[in-house]
Amino acid sequence: MNDLPGQSNVTNLLEAEYPIILYDPNLQATLQENTPVLVYSDPLEITQFVESSRKSFLLITPSSFDGPNFQSDQQSLQIYQRRMVDFEEESLLKELSTEVSTSFQVCVFYTREDFESETLRNEDVKEDFGASGIEEVEREFREEFLFWENHQDFLEENGPVFERSQPGQGFDDLLSQKDILNCKEFCIKRLLDLKYKSNQEKRKMIYYVNLAECYRRLKEYQLSLHTHGLIFDLIKAIYGETHTSIASSLCNLAAVHNSLGGYQKAMELHTKALDIRKSIYGEEHYETAVSYSGLASVCAHRGEFQKALESHLKALEIIQSIKGETHFETANSYDSLASAYKKIGKHQQALEHNLKALDIRKSIYPETHPSIAISYENIAFSYEHSKEYKQALDYHLKSLEIRKFGYGDTHAETASSYHHIASVYRRMEQYQQALESEQKALEIRKNIYGEMHTQTAASYNNLALIYQGLDNYDQAIESNLKALDIRKAIYGDKHSSVAISYHNIAYVYDGLEQHEKAVEFYLKAIEIKKAIYGETQPSIATSYKNLASTCERLGQNETAIKYHWKAIEIRKRIYGEIHLDIAVSYQSLGNLYDKLGDYPKAIEYHLNAFEIRRSIYGMLYEKNAISLYNVGFFYFELREYHKALQYHFKALNIYRALFGDQHEETADSNRQVAAVYVELKDYQKATKYYLKSLDIYKVLSRRVSSNFQDNVLIVGHHLKECQKLHDYSLENRIYPY
Repeated sequence: MNDLPGQSNVTNLLEAEYPIILYDPNLQATLQENTPVLVYSDPLEITQFVESSRKSFLLITPSSFDGPNFQSDQQSLQIYQRRMVDFEEESLLKELSTEVSTSFQVCVFYTREDFESETLRNEDVKEDFGASGIEEVEREFREEFLFWENHQDFLEENGPVFERSQPGQGFDDLLSQKDILNCKEFCIKRLLDLKYKSNQEKRKMIYYVNLAECYRRLKEYQLSLHTHGLIFDLIKAIYGETHTSIASSLCNLAAVHNSLGGYQKAMELHTKALDIRKSIYGEEHYETAVSYSGLASVCAHRGEFQKALESHLKALEIIQSIKGETHFETANSYDSLASAYKKIGKHQQALEHNLKALDIRKSIYPETHPSIAISYENIAFSYEHSKEYKQALDYHLKSLEIRKFGYGDTHAETASSYHHIASVYRRMEQYQQALESEQKALEIRKNIYGEMHTQTAASYNNLALIYQGLDNYDQAIESNLKALDIRKAIYGDKHSSVAISYHNIAYVYDGLEQHEKAVEFYLKAIEIKKAIYGETQPSIATSYKNLASTCERLGQNETAIKYHWKAIEIRKRIYGEIHLDIAVSYQSLGNLYDKLGDYPKAIEYHLNAFEIRRSIYGMLYEKNAISLYNVGFFYFELREYHKALQYHFKALNIYRALFGDQHEETADSNRQVAAVYVELKDYQKATKYYLKSLDIYKVLSRRVSSNFQDNVLIVGHHLKECQKLHDYSLENRIYPY
């Protein structure tokens, strides 16, 4: 059956319970098969039908049609209601109508019996929901649509969107993409049904909130933003601008702006919500703590990690004072605080807070409780951030055992654990083990969700990275293409997840040194992202940065510089001058100028990166040492040896403070200091630092490079007491590392 563009869901959206009368025969193609239909092309014929009918029906006409001219005696028998479905102006339905330029109206004709029945049903609804406050309505929504097992009767009456949960399954297991799409359609139907009914604002709220959540989960952020705007207007009309529900609505709007990269707007909205909650509840209230957590999230995205940490600490203090130390909310706050510490590079503090959360959960729950598995997983993530992959693997395996015990071998949470374990093995470069774990995750996900699901796509994506590590680029491309096909089937061609797949495919082509194809796919990703987000969004900057690196590999250095600056300009518009991503871009520019032999510019951009990181993390941060080491090397190449020495000593001091004296980075810095002293012909000091580096290498059982050997021989030539250096290098036959 051929559908008119955008109109295939007209009947479904209107939930027609009665025969359909069509003014335009062409509209018949929009209706489901076997729908009872009468077609009239003459307005007079429609009027005659209305006046003779004793049966309720729906009439679909162009919006210009004014409706039948009733005879006075017939009006007492028929009740006429008119509802507009304007596919141009009704923003709630814009996604259904990209090509439609005609508005339609639906005229509902009830017999008196049907009308009275409809009125009674609406009064029941009003009685159920009319007296509830917006907060209660939102809570009802969550219980009815997200935890539907608590309200089975309501859903059976109104047509449930989802099947009931089976034993051992959680909400996320049943929330397939199809479920969310069904839920979206369900809400639009209900909203259309309520559109022209008075005193139903609070009832509408249920469906608007649910619809906004569907859009968010589908990553249709602009539609989610618009729907949350409708919710905000409804709440404001009912309660004014300083009600607690206004604060909740502002937080929801802020979360969507956050997803769109509108961090400044998100910050303003969260701040307004916080002010409202503090004015209503004061500082020591759970809702106030929630606002502090929301602010922390935005601060983290803006790169204001210290502010994020402070907000998380305030939230924790409030939760502790309200709930006590041994409450699950307190454990959640400790985990949030741990995430903030990770972002500022304080991995030990992050781990300590994750362990505190674990202790609380162990005091509340048995060892085999799912919450314990979550804690183990969070601890594993902390170890991953600090690159302690063996410990990360141990905790992921503990989490897996609990999930297998509680859920069995074929559960979504079990698949999630296998997925994370595969990622750790991949980072450990144990690709065969990684492959086995991800294949288990994929098998489970396909059994639960089928092939066409976002989780299945995520497994294909991870498989692609693993195959890349195995240098199996054909399989990597194949896996990425499967992920792309799934995402396009679910979302269509112009979706952020499709853009991610294009980006990943480009990355593989880079590995294959097919850089022209990589450029092609990076540009596709950027085009989609710009269509969704506009010009200013973090992931667009990331794609520009990667595109710049690919252009470098093609020798297109001027183009690479242009794309690096596009990334920097976007990031500055979003974050301001100080953000970690801007530091990364400056470092990339510095590396490019290093390759071009333009050491003054390389120094300039590496120092820009260093200053940003120092302002965020303080001096004692590993990447600060890397930047200073690089600047020292550039000055060395410029033969400005005293400046080179100055920066190498700064790098050495950071490495010693972070890692101690017996560490590879400390050894390399000692070696570089010695090399500078060689050029300064201060062989005594050169000897001192070469000996330090050699002793560390010996402890680490690491061989050193032929360049190192050459410098050792130079020093040995000038100083007889350096025979030890020469002997060491002869004992350990040198090859480049």
